[in-house]
Amino acid sequence: MYLQKEIDTDLSFFTREYVLEYLSKGLCICGKNIFKNKFEKIIETEYQKSILIRSTEHTQMVRKVFFSNIYSNEYKLKYIKKYILRLSVNILLFYKIKPYAELSILPYLEVMRLMKENLFIESEVVKLDSLKESFGVFCIISSNLVGARFKLEDSSLSD
Repeated sequence: MYLQKEIDTDLSFFTREYVLEYLSKGLCICGKNIFKNKFEKIIETEYQKSILIRSTEHTQMVRKVFFSNIYSNEYKLKYIKKYILRLSVNILLFYKIKPYAELSILPYLEVMRLMKENLFIESEVVKLDSLKESFGVFCIISSNLVGARFKLEDSSLSD
């Protein structure tokens, strides 16, 4: 549950737009959906910046787990797979391939098909059986963030 004051003051300055989109799709059980109203006022480039910042946080979290000695390989594999999906969705959102409402409910294989179809990966990633393979796919997907960053920079210069 969130209060109006929390939305106005406590959401991260850097990932505010990313979070507002997620919250705007939530179920409002009392009063009007304050998230939806705030999300509708977001500037596109601010939203894209927010996606990139949140995606960078995701990549840092995965790298921390991957290089840590305190987690089992099974845990690391599961964790990386989860973030391969999340980063892929973020990339598809950034490039406006599909809206969040559609991407958030797509199964893993469909997200990977869209990633391949839009040339973010060379082949659909169907199974990730090994930690090495999964981390390699994670690196390829996260490298797409560099291209997104420069695309955002180029679009800012043309404004």
